[in-house]
Amino acid sequence: MAKLTVEEREEKEEDSPKTDTDIEDRKNRQIYVFTREKQVCEELIDIEPDCKWVLLTYALLLGGLEACLPSDERQGVVSKVTEIFTRLCTLDPMRAAYYEHVRSQLMGLVEK
Repeated sequence: MAKLTVEEREEKEEDSPKTDTDIEDRKNRQIYVFTREKQVCEELIDIEPDCKWVLLTYALLLGGLEACLPSDERQGVVSKVTEIFTRLCTLDPMRAAYYEHVRSQLMGLVEK
């Protein structure tokens, strides 16, 4: 059986009808990936606490994970994400406007 390319897989997924189970499986996979990557970032932050790229990725993963979770399971990461972006602005003041923009966009997703 030949392997499908990413494009072929995405096209096949778009054509197939979505059931509640498909949607739930996809959401569970997203939560798993966000959680796993968040843990990797936490390990990297322990090693290099002032690495702005790891901090930015960590904040984005926290927001993404929060947005994927049902409202009754959310962990309330808004203050943690805000703290990370404040730290990023301190570490890299030249990009403070960028960090503020990303933070506001992320908070828009998380607060939905």
